[in-house]
Amino acid sequence: MPPGQTDRIAAGYIQLLPLLFAKLGKPAKLPKRSDLTHLQYHILEELYHQRDGIAMTPLAMRIQISKQQLTPLIAKLEALQLVVKVPDPDDKRSFRLRLTEQGEQPVH
Repeated sequence: MPPGQTDRIAAGYIQLLPLLFAKLGKPAKLPKRSDLTHLQYHILEELYHQRDGIAMTPLAMRIQISKQQLTPLIAKLEALQLVVKVPDPDDKRSFRLRLTEQGEQPVH
């Protein structure tokens, strides 16, 4: 398999899960590590591996959603103080997303 193909397949599968659950009915309630949605947790995982932070567009591409879909998810994570926007040292017009200390806890 080409490099990254497994990640793309897994991300696509993750995006399909809500549709499957909607069609098949909700599964038995499983214990949750937090009150985050699966997609929010996936964002935190991606940010955990990007120690220098990552801009919105590359993050959206990595998790295979549109930037427009990512914006409210990031806003919610910011409100929960799990993610922070920091100025991009290479581009004064842009910012990078980073995990806060609190944001690292769910992915440890």
